[in-house]
Amino acid sequence: MKRTMRAWTALPRKDQMRWLLVGAAAVVGLYGLTIYPFTAKSHTRAEAMLARRIDRLEKRASVPEVDAAVTSMLQNKAAKLEKQKADLEARLAAVGGNFVERGDVEARQLLLLELNSLADATGIRLDKQGDEVDKRGVRNLVDAESGRPYMRVLGSGTYWDLMDFLRGLANLDYATAPLGLELDLTGGERLNIKIDMTL
Repeated sequence: MKRTMRAWTALPRKDQMRWLLVGAAAVVGLYGLTIYPFTAKSHTRAEAMLARRIDRLEKRASVPEVDAAVTSMLQNKAAKLEKQKADLEARLAAVGGNFVERGDVEARQLLLLELNSLADATGIRLDKQGDEVDKRGVRNLVDAESGRPYMRVLGSGTYWDLMDFLRGLANLDYATAPLGLELDLTGGERLNIKIDMTL
């Protein structure tokens, strides 16, 4: 190694530069012939995989074009549904305001009086109305879906009397609606009637 160093230092500066250039060219040539083809091949493969992944992502993320006629039709349907929703909410607010307030005993008594008067006017004979009574005493009835109290009305009448009674509910001062209705034919035209009505 010492001999090589002495020979190198003995060379003139110009020759040292030439040998350095020849050595650098040999290293670059060897790299180009032995190492670069393998790295270039894997680099090309990696670029192709990246391009495929980008293409897949773009296809998945692309929004399909929608026909203008379909868009217009859907917008019209949405507008109609919004109008129907607003109408239903307005009707619900109007009807909901007419129900008897919870705990308003006077209004409840007035509703019971109106129901009795309506039953008399339509030919329904009321046998019992109010809350359930069992061994534990009076049990207030509450609708599971709406949370509103209701009462059970037991009576009898003809089918047509019942229809007149149900139509007449719309004319009461306070809103009430049947939640459930059971009919039992006793013989003849008279029906045993059981109606659960909201208060």
